[in-house]
Amino acid sequence: MNSSLSAFLRAAAIAAACVPSLASQGVVGPTLLGPSFQPAGLNPPQVPATAVFQVQLVKLSGDPAGTWTAAMTVEGLSPAFGGQGGSDLLIGRYNALSDTFAPGLSAAACNTPGMEFGAMLDARGLSLVFERDTWVERATRSTVSSAFGSSRRVDNLPANPYYDPAIGTVDGQSTLFYVLDGTIRRSLFDEATGEPLGPSIVVASAAQAGGEPNSPTPLVDAYGEVSGLLHHEFAGGDNDQYLTTDLDSGTPGLLVIDTPSWANNGGAAAGLIVSAENQPGPYHVSANHAVWMTGAEAAIGRPMRAILYVPPSTAGSSFSWLLLGLQFLPFQMPISGVQGALGVDPAAILAAVPVGQHVAATGEVNYGIVVPNDPSLMGVRIAAQGITQTQGILAFTNTSSLRVEARYPVRNLSIPYDGNQAALLSTVDPLDPGITVSLAANAPLPIEIVALDLAGIPMGEPTSLLPGSVAALLSPTAVSYVARMPHQPGLLAPVGVHQGKALCAPYKRSPYCHRSTDWTYQDLPKAGTLCVELQPQTDGHNTDCNPVQWEIQSKVGEAWMNDTNGSLNSATDLSDQVCVTARAGATERRVRFHCVGDQRNRCRLTISVTVVADCTKCPQGKKPRRP
Repeated sequence: MNSSLSAFLRAAAIAAACVPSLASQGVVGPTLLGPSFQPAGLNPPQVPATAVFQVQLVKLSGDPAGTWTAAMTVEGLSPAFGGQGGSDLLIGRYNALSDTFAPGLSAAACNTPGMEFGAMLDARGLSLVFERDTWVERATRSTVSSAFGSSRRVDNLPANPYYDPAIGTVDGQSTLFYVLDGTIRRSLFDEATGEPLGPSIVVASAAQAGGEPNSPTPLVDAYGEVSGLLHHEFAGGDNDQYLTTDLDSGTPGLLVIDTPSWANNGGAAAGLIVSAENQPGPYHVSANHAVWMTGAEAAIGRPMRAILYVPPSTAGSSFSWLLLGLQFLPFQMPISGVQGALGVDPAAILAAVPVGQHVAATGEVNYGIVVPNDPSLMGVRIAAQGITQTQGILAFTNTSSLRVEARYPVRNLSIPYDGNQAALLSTVDPLDPGITVSLAANAPLPIEIVALDLAGIPMGEPTSLLPGSVAALLSPTAVSYVARMPHQPGLLAPVGVHQGKALCAPYKRSPYCHRSTDWTYQDLPKAGTLCVELQPQTDGHNTDCNPVQWEIQSKVGEAWMNDTNGSLNSATDLSDQVCVTARAGATERRVRFHCVGDQRNRCRLTISVTVVADCTKCPQGKKPRRP
């Protein structure tokens, strides 16, 4: 459906002004259709091992209807399938219709006599991430029918006892998901270098007091983008499974399965939801049949598609409807004759839309529209919940939302290295002035990005953008953002432009120095490897504040520790460019400086921050004044 929902979106945009702000996904979790069971096809002896510690189910190109590719961590793996001892990785094909498993050798080269754990594929099946002992590894392959080669360690991650890594695509960019400091986070991932680009962004926090989210499994929408997570949360001595249908850290997870044992690192094949479970031993895969749905999010002018799931089946038919409204209930409301609970406020339901019949073998039916290219719709949210007829019963799905992004879509540009200035954003919205620009790792040369005023004059110093890095500007008074290109005829810069949100640290003009030797402070992103340029600005009175002494520090516990330091001569207006890596255990980072000769409060620094994969991508040292 389409034109009718387009009209509904506009109506929701108007009506939303009259109701409280919409919660992200309501409070109703998936409806389980029966008790837990151990699927024969995901456990020994069909799995050629003695125990299964983790499982992911992902639909890859070439998987026949009703089958999924299973990525597992097992113990006692047969040497015939790459077993090396300890815990090993195994990839095979699981047929959910016949509950059978065909093991393969595609992960064999990743196994060692040590401890591999957490085999997680991306939606293309071409990247595999996992843990070995206490670090993250990544392996790649060229096609889904070939085997993975030996893995390579992923560096540039903050220290943590474990990571539970997973990989997917967000906003068209490769993204690494991992556990850190009691949250689940994501960072941009450079496919060329195999390293994350900070800073990390929290995507799942605890749903209950004292909880610790873990075991993220990305949920992938119809376009290959990660739209949410199945994950687990540790609290009160056990580990239970949760669902979030967006990547907003403020969205509490919806409980999927509450077990008195320890369940971890699971996934889903449509309405078959699985986890690894420790009781009764040995470690095994436990499953439940469920009806549930994903959320959906799209920018204006882009397709939006929600997916509703039932268990894959060889017989019978299932049909779903979608309730759309302005508000979720703050509680679960039982409805006679329907399993599960209603979670959309019945007083605010504006439409009940027939979605259609589920494909029996895949268990899914999808509901899609193209969001009108109307800026007034940006940020609109619709409360949604499915009602599904399956196996002779009616059941509610979980609640979720259909969301129009509160920002413009990513634009991918190819800009020539012609020595000229290229427009990145010709009109800046003063209410939403952020812009994030990424330069592909295969770009031949760095570029510079800068904000311009009404007269076309630069506002502050340009920010250098290095290949394989991302930088942002945030200037409410700017009229446009442009890229300054080096002159190298015949070459192109592959650039991604994301309007409406600064996704990483922008350049900042610091406060003026205090008089005498007092320190002035400016916060920096606390995660990731940073290329930091510091340039003194004195409003023309260059002799007022020589020398400028600066330090970059990290806070570990209650102590501030120096990472690097230097001194600048503001009379010549040289700048220092330095690289700073994340210090283990650090909770904050900052620049502090003082201007020893400043008597008039005229001196300050322009601080340009670029996130890089490693320090080889940061041209460190003194730089002359820019023209």
